[in-house]
Amino acid sequence: MNGVSGWAERVAWVRAVASGIAGQFMSPGVSIYWGYLASAAVLAALVYMLRRRAVRGVLAYLVPRTVWLRRSTAHDFALFVINTVLYSFWLLAPLAWISTTLAQRTWLSLHESVGPVATPLSGPAAAVGLTLIVFVVADLGFFFGHLALHRIPALWEFHKVHHSAPVLQPLTVLRRHPVSIVFDGVVSGLLLGPVYGVAGWLGGGGLEPLTIAGVNAVLVLGLTAGFSLQHSHVWLSFGPLDRWVISPATHQIHHSVDPAHHDRNFGNFLAVWDRLAGTLLAPKQVAGPERGSEPALAFGLGEPGGAWEREYGSVWRLYCWPIWRAVRVLVRAR
Repeated sequence: MNGVSGWAERVAWVRAVASGIAGQFMSPGVSIYWGYLASAAVLAALVYMLRRRAVRGVLAYLVPRTVWLRRSTAHDFALFVINTVLYSFWLLAPLAWISTTLAQRTWLSLHESVGPVATPLSGPAAAVGLTLIVFVVADLGFFFGHLALHRIPALWEFHKVHHSAPVLQPLTVLRRHPVSIVFDGVVSGLLLGPVYGVAGWLGGGGLEPLTIAGVNAVLVLGLTAGFSLQHSHVWLSFGPLDRWVISPATHQIHHSVDPAHHDRNFGNFLAVWDRLAGTLLAPKQVAGPERGSEPALAFGLGEPGGAWEREYGSVWRLYCWPIWRAVRVLVRAR
C-alpha cells in the first residue's frame, strides 16, 4: 500500500507541476498569457502586411524557422519550465512576504503615529490614482533593478543568462537565472510594500487599484498593446511615443551586441527613466538602410560564433556558469 500511495503522490505532484506550467499561459499576470500573445501576433501581422504590402508570407514571418528552431529557443523553454517550478514551490512565498510585511508595518506605523484618516480616500478617482502610482513605482523599481543587474559586476554575471539569447521570442522574457528573479522580487517588494501600506492607511483598508482579471489595469493594457513584442524579431517603433514608452524596437536595441548600444534602454514600459538617466537610445537613432526600416541587429553577448555561445550553450551551464563567474568576481574584488 505504501508503494501505491507513494506512486499516487508522485503522479499528483507531476500533474500539479504540469498544471502550473500550463497555467502560465492562462494567467494575465504573466507576459506569455495567451491573450497577450494573440494580440502580439495580430499586431505583428499588421506590421508585416503594411511594410511588405502583401499577405503572402505572413505566417512564415510570425513563426520564422531561424528563431523557433534554434537551440537557444529550446533553452528558453527549459528555463521557463524549471524556473516556474522553483518560483512556485520555493520563491513565491518569501518574496511575497517582503511586500506584505512592509505594507502591514507601514500601515501600522502611520496609524500609530498619525492616527486613522478622518475621511478615507475612496471612489473612482482615488482608485485610478492608486493604479497609476503602483504602475509607475513598479516600473521605476524595474529600471533601478535592471540598471543594478548591468552595473554591479557580480549581478551582471547572472543577468548575462537573459542576454545570452542569440534570438528573441516571447519566452526569452523568462530566460532568467533564479538569482536575478530573487533580486528583482526583492527590489519590487521593497518599493511596492510601502506604497500599499500608505494606500491602506489613506483608504482605511478599502482603497484598491483598478484591475483586470486581478492584474493592474494599466499593465494589462500595455501588454495587450504590443509590449509583448519586446522580445521578438518584430521591429516595431512607436514613433514620437518612443520618448515616453519602451517600444519593442527600443528594447531590442538593449539586446544588441553593437558596442554603441551597450548600457542603453533599461526601462520596462516607461522611457522617462532612461531619458532622465541619459541612457535612452531611440529606434530612430539606429541607422538602417532607410529611415524606419529594420536594422540588422545581432543579439547575444558578442558576435555570433564567439566563445560566449559555448559558455552558455546548455541548460546546465546557464544555471551553473553564472555562479562560478560571480564567485570569481567577488574573490577578485576582495
